[in-house]
Amino acid sequence: MRSLRWLGFVACFISTAVLADPPIYSLAPDPGVDARPSPHAEQAALHAKESPVPFQALGPVEQTSGPPRVSRRVLGFLPYWTNPAQIRWDLLTELLWFRVDARSDGSLLNDKGWPDNSLIAEAHANGVSVSLVITCFNASRIATILNSATARQRLIDEAIDLVLLGGADGVNIDFEGVPASVKNQLSSFMQDLTQRFHAEIPGSIVTIDTPAVDWDGAFDYDVLAEGTDGLMIMAYGYHWSGSSHAGASASLRGESKNIEWTVADYLEWGKPQNRHKFILGLPWYGRDWPVSSHEMGAPTTGSGSAVTFSVAKGKAQQYGEQWDGVSVAAWYNYWSGSQRHQAWFDNGESLYIKHDYVNQQDLGGIGIWALGYDGSEPELWQAIEDAFVPASGTAAIR
Repeated sequence: MRSLRWLGFVACFISTAVLADPPIYSLAPDPGVDARPSPHAEQAALHAKESPVPFQALGPVEQTSGPPRVSRRVLGFLPYWTNPAQIRWDLLTELLWFRVDARSDGSLLNDKGWPDNSLIAEAHANGVSVSLVITCFNASRIATILNSATARQRLIDEAIDLVLLGGADGVNIDFEGVPASVKNQLSSFMQDLTQRFHAEIPGSIVTIDTPAVDWDGAFDYDVLAEGTDGLMIMAYGYHWSGSSHAGASASLRGESKNIEWTVADYLEWGKPQNRHKFILGLPWYGRDWPVSSHEMGAPTTGSGSAVTFSVAKGKAQQYGEQWDGVSVAAWYNYWSGSQRHQAWFDNGESLYIKHDYVNQQDLGGIGIWALGYDGSEPELWQAIEDAFVPASGTAAIR
């Protein structure tokens, strides 16, 4: 419905030689487009060759039992490479297991350990649903799938089979770098997927991950909201690895694009009556850049790298944590040899404020990228409890 421009840094991760799809890790940006990698694709690329970590191999897991006590939906992505030190089942409503990958013909490459039966059983025992995340981060492959009725049907069939195989509860579609040319096909595919899941797995949940800024107008927010069970908005990456200056991954305010801008955009184009379908994804990671000075928001001198909350928290305690009230995020400076660095991240305080913004806007809830990035630090879970658990201690989830 809009005609904006988008091009994502895209990747699909292939490890089997018999596949027709090549292992593409990036596409050249269109002239003038601010092409940036999605955090999911970027971080998945870093871990593409790692073996999955089964839940039963985690060792002692600190957790609070369910059922969930939160008043809004809380979706937590669990990448196959993470090793969570804690899971607060009472503060989680939906666990999204990441990932199986879609080939060009719609078949699904399941090489990362799905289903993890111990994990699914533990989630269900605590009243938490489990969805399988299906990914594709390559624009041309996405177009090939969506332009083929046969490929779309095969993907739906295999998705249902895999979810049933694990006794799970739904599916999450994570297609990033979607070309505007297949906007209508994406909407139709998601409607068909949702209808099939609801018919064949009663009570199932179908969600789709959507961008903070839809540069190319490839996503019909209202059609997708009305045709699915929710849009998980990836509201992170406002500052990214290639940013010209350091800053918050999930800026609440400031600069030209931020969370407030994103939410207003979704409410305008996705319709206010669909606000309960909008899930605000927030990062449990930050970003560290080499910089030219130690002024706040200093110019970068090279590519930034992702840093998990647990690592960022430790370094901030070591080097001195600072605060930016505009973007609502923490940051710190340090030296690595002769190179200045500046890192930004969300902590419990910043996430609580953003959770409260979700309450103010009456959105459906939040998403977490990603479980396990908190280490054994309790404050990110506490920020969820403080914002979404009523004084009575129990709530009916929206």
